[in-house]
Amino acid sequence: MRFPGKWPTKNDLPADRSRERQLTTDFIRNRGTLRKPEPPRDLIAQSGPRGILVTWALPATYFDVVGWRIYKNDENTLYHELRDRGTRQIFVESTAATVSPTINIFISSLNALGTESPKVQVQSAALSEPNAPGMPGVPPGYNDGGGMNKNNYYGKGGNPN
Repeated sequence: MRFPGKWPTKNDLPADRSRERQLTTDFIRNRGTLRKPEPPRDLIAQSGPRGILVTWALPATYFDVVGWRIYKNDENTLYHELRDRGTRQIFVESTAATVSPTINIFISSLNALGTESPKVQVQSAALSEPNAPGMPGVPPGYNDGGGMNKNNYYGKGGNPN
């Protein structure tokens, strides 16, 4: 068997050329390329209860896309990574309030080598809920030592102060 992608010679039969084309396509799907994949298209953000449902479409050229990365608030805070090209929606949790805060969501596509496309941004907010409770914070006294283990010996004694 020849290496996929080898240029056909004039002695190759047309059947061999189509077989080589198929082998090359399979090779690229499995290994990926160094080329950046195209970004997702047509992002739609729908407000939901205490979150946002984000839906998007495949890029125009999508044969090398194997997954997606979803970022929340800024372009560096990874929220979730999907390794399924067919899954093109996610529910991003958000805080609900009388006037819910607007959050930024960025989505990019990935190829098999882990090369990431440019990020595409969409903004939205969760449904406004009057009298909605806020997200819980750190319990009172936790940072003062109430929830921290002060033992130096991993629970085997020692001075707790």
